[in-house]
Amino acid sequence: MPNQLIQASPWCMKNKHSGKITRRRFLRSSTAAGLVLTPFHSLLSVKNIERGSTKSIVVIGAGLSGISCGYELVQHGYDVTVLEARSRPGGRVRTYRDPFADNLYAEMGGEYVDKSDQFVRSYCDKFGLEVLPAKQYDGIYLRGKRYVMADFKQYKQALPFAGTEGGNLFGQEYPYIEKWVNMIKSIDDLPKKVLDLDNISVAELLKRGGAPKDVVELYTYTNATESTALPKKMSALSMVLANFQASAFSENTVEGRIFGGNDQLAKKFAKMIAANVHYNCPVRKIKHSKDEIEVFFEESGRRTSIKGDRCVITMPVSMLRRT
Repeated sequence: MPNQLIQASPWCMKNKHSGKITRRRFLRSSTAAGLVLTPFHSLLSVKNIERGSTKSIVVIGAGLSGISCGYELVQHGYDVTVLEARSRPGGRVRTYRDPFADNLYAEMGGEYVDKSDQFVRSYCDKFGLEVLPAKQYDGIYLRGKRYVMADFKQYKQALPFAGTEGGNLFGQEYPYIEKWVNMIKSIDDLPKKVLDLDNISVAELLKRGGAPKDVVELYTYTNATESTALPKKMSALSMVLANFQASAFSENTVEGRIFGGNDQLAKKFAKMIAANVHYNCPVRKIKHSKDEIEVFFEESGRRTSIKGDRCVITMPVSMLRRT
C-alpha cells in the first residue's frame, strides 16, 4: 500500500499491496517500516511520518495509541481528525466507577504502568498525573493450596510445579523461548523463522522449546493473572516480540497505577485535542490512492466520509478485516 496508509499499534504499513488485509501482511510491513507497538507500553512517535506535502491526517481509533498519536500530530502542526467508534477515549484502557462509592474505582483494562513504560510516565509527568506504586500480593493459591510469596523468595517453600527453578512464579518459561528471542537483532528486520511463529500458539512454542508440562501450566496460571489470555490462543510471535522489546514480567517488576484511574491519561490527551476528536463514528471503509485517502464512517446514523493526505490506523486487525 502507498505511504498514505500507516498502521500504528501494533503495525505500520507502507507497502504496496492489494486484496485482503491479513495480520501476517501487517507484520511483514511493520518490520520494513520499523514501528511495532504494544498497547500500553509504547506510544507513537511522529518522527515516523515524513513531512513532505502531508498536511491533513485522519487517525482511526482513540485508544491510547490513537489519541496520543493525534495529540502529537496536532502539536507538530498537522490538520488532524481522530475518529472513534465508542463514546469515550482510551480503548482497552478503561476505568470502571459506576457501582462504587465516591472516589472508588476498578481497572477493567490496562492496569499497570511499569517502570519501563517511559512514554506513559513521561506523559503523566507532563499532564500532572501521579503514578502510585502498586502493592504486590502477599498470598497466592496454587493447585488448591495457599502459599506465602515470601516463602518462595526465601526458598522456604518450593513451587508446586515440576521443572521450575528458584522461587519465582514468573519467567519460568523464558529459557524455552530464548533461542527465538535471540534470533532477533533488530525489530526492523525480523527473520522468517521468527515471523513464522505467528502461525503457532504460545503453548505450541513452549512445547517445541522443550518446556515441561508443569512449566506450561504455571505460565497459563501466571499469564491469566496478567492478561486473562490462554497460551493455546495466543500468538507465539507476540510473546517473542514482547520479550525482545522488554524483559518479561516478574516479581521484581516495579509497577504502578495512575492515581484516579488509568483512563485519566487518555482523557488528558482527549481534552487537549477535543476539537479534533469525533466519538460514536465507526469507520466502515477506507479508500486510498497515491495522492490521498478517504475514510468512510457513520455519524448520527448517517454515512459520510473525510479525505486526507495520510491515515493512521490504530484499530485491531480483527476489526480492520471487517472494514
